[in-house]
Amino acid sequence: MNSMAILGKIIVVLNVMHDPSQYEEVACLTMAIDEDELQSFQLLANFIVLKSKHIASCMSGDTDPEEKRNHIAWSYQTCTEMGTFLTLNRKNSRHPFEMDLTVEESLEECGKDFKGLVTENILREGIARVTRRYGGRKPKVTRVVTIQGTHDPWKHLAHLEDYGPEAPVWVVDGSHCSEINAQSEDDSEQVIAVREKVKRLISKWIKEIS
Repeated sequence: MNSMAILGKIIVVLNVMHDPSQYEEVACLTMAIDEDELQSFQLLANFIVLKSKHIASCMSGDTDPEEKRNHIAWSYQTCTEMGTFLTLNRKNSRHPFEMDLTVEESLEECGKDFKGLVTENILREGIARVTRRYGGRKPKVTRVVTIQGTHDPWKHLAHLEDYGPEAPVWVVDGSHCSEINAQSEDDSEQVIAVREKVKRLISKWIKEIS
């Protein structure tokens, strides 16, 4: 992996760690990257300093309406069904970011997004309801493929072993969704192999029921 690929991976990490409702700074950094490696890494360093000081975005104007809709859709699912907040423990974390919401602060953000209608009790009830509906860690499913990533911050909520003979769980070296992203020259051999396994297995199931 060359230095530019490493820089790209760092940007992905920054994107995950950043406040999910505002991606402008990451977009600015990404657009500014060029073939000058030293300059690109300097941009990354400047970005980290910017985040540590909580300086305003380099973009101007209102947030794109489509982005707002996507945020609300994700927020609704997180705030009423899953509770899968991206959080940091201020006492134990060492990082350059000022934005490090705790679970409690994330719940406050839920309240803001939905005008106070979402509370911790509503979220807990929603999590219990979804868990019952889908079987929690032991769903009774067949002909289902599940892919997990070793670097996925949500993997601790996931099942990492097969659910059954027709419901395999495969773990790849990477983050979530790495196997469904567009094919890239940076894909690991493991991700490429898993994609092929999924294609073959789903093709087999389709033939069996057709």
